[in-house]
Amino acid sequence: MKTNETEKYEKYGSFFWMLLGLAGVALPLVLGLGSSFSGGSFSGAMVLPMILMDFIVVWVIILSLIAYGKFTGPFVRKTAEQAASCPYAFDHSFTSRNGILYISVKDGMIGFISAYNPKKFQLFSAARIKNIKAADTLFLFELDGEKIVIPTLLTNRMSGSRTKAGREAAENSRVYAELLQQAAANAARD
Repeated sequence: MKTNETEKYEKYGSFFWMLLGLAGVALPLVLGLGSSFSGGSFSGAMVLPMILMDFIVVWVIILSLIAYGKFTGPFVRKTAEQAASCPYAFDHSFTSRNGILYISVKDGMIGFISAYNPKKFQLFSAARIKNIKAADTLFLFELDGEKIVIPTLLTNRMSGSRTKAGREAAENSRVYAELLQQAAANAARD
């Protein structure tokens, strides 16, 4: 193991589950109780339906935010500041909905901040990467047996492979898959 290398990849962190629990359970309870009491005349039969309605609305919003990478984005950006103090020079990085990937081809190291574990900067030898593949709008690889998919088409609109956004996404997929392969080859030599 190299300096500061993370022992095992953790896709989900306790902070993510705590944030999800607070926003997904506590918020609907507070909103449901608040809306039940705000009507002026409190009725016990109103509490449960209001909580259930707020629960559904809040979860739809939360799932949308998670899908578009907005739920933990500020925490990921804050953790990204740790990359500068890392002992390796990351010459390439890619920010996606599910996190930020850093690649040091020369050192054969990768850094990753998962959107589902936003408080942890994880550092790995690229020799631990297997099955690197590029597709039209994403690239993927396995790290410690866990598949990591990085989407490169970062738009909420439909884009064909012949559009400018589609061509850029395909090019990014190819380039980053090649960078990971080069980093893995360099790590295997060390």
